[in-house]
Amino acid sequence: MKEVKFDHIFECGIDTYWDKVFFDEAFNHKLFHELLQFSEWKDTVTKTTDEVIERTVVVRPPVGDVPAAVRKVLGDNFGYQEHGRFDRKTKRYHVDVEPNVVKDKTHIHGDIWLERIDDKRSRRLAVFSLEVKIMVVGKLIEDAIAKDMTRSFERGATFTNEWIRDKGIV
Repeated sequence: MKEVKFDHIFECGIDTYWDKVFFDEAFNHKLFHELLQFSEWKDTVTKTTDEVIERTVVVRPPVGDVPAAVRKVLGDNFGYQEHGRFDRKTKRYHVDVEPNVVKDKTHIHGDIWLERIDDKRSRRLAVFSLEVKIMVVGKLIEDAIAKDMTRSFERGATFTNEWIRDKGIV
């Protein structure tokens, strides 16, 4: 099992991030389709109550630069469903990832939350656990997923602050 952590500073408050960035359709389209080059990122089901926002997102990231053994297991049409649940009270987003291949051998879960720095800045923290139970290549797949997640989160963090600045979001 591998744990991957992220820590980024955003130039907006916590509520602003969730309300005007994370769940914003235009932001997600530009981030995932244009910047990260996902062939698919589609919010398929969203349920909103006073307590939670639940959503399922269908995703097809670029397979990219992965070892041949990993590509053989994942295939060229690798994708996943992201089942997320945002708790409005705790302001935490929990996600379970369901890949379209080796579902029963792959477990990816994570939590994303923000901490207040001041009125105009917050720190986004995220922790994901990755486990792929496949003899010989499981660790290679975990490493490839962690590498891709790190690349996406880093590029996404830079883009997020640009989006906040360009849109005048506070």
